[in-house]
Amino acid sequence: MTFKELLNNVTFEEVAPCLLQMYPKAEGNLKWYKIHFDMLRLMTPKHHDDANSDVCHISMSKWNEDSEPHLDAHPMEGDYWEHSLTKEIVIDPEVKASNAEIAACCIWHTSFYGFVREQQEEEFRFFKLDKYHKDRWDDFVYNKARAEKYFSQRVYGTLL
Repeated sequence: MTFKELLNNVTFEEVAPCLLQMYPKAEGNLKWYKIHFDMLRLMTPKHHDDANSDVCHISMSKWNEDSEPHLDAHPMEGDYWEHSLTKEIVIDPEVKASNAEIAACCIWHTSFYGFVREQQEEEFRFFKLDKYHKDRWDDFVYNKARAEKYFSQRVYGTLL
């Protein structure tokens, strides 16, 4: 099943509680996740040859050696959203999660750098000002150009 097929098999009402369970800090952003969810469902999947991968591996990972295992979707961050929709979802055998939980995990990862174009642009402005990232600015300029091309379609017209 592709990420697009997964999204078409769940509702946001099913996904929202999973987002909150996995990422409690998401509570204040549920309307943004809803916009992101709807935007992804409206997009047409499109393969990009330079994407991270054609598959998304769903596994149990740890943030560090002291943390509990959590659901992870890799790689989803940093790819064009329309390409992420083409990714085949590959679930590791130890994963015991519902479609809604897997969709919530994938949505969290795809929205990592922003829910909509304007947030993506703000994230890149932050990187430009961040001293740690100054030596990697060329990479961010490249990624910003890709993101701007990708986010050229406005779904809702204005920010909330």
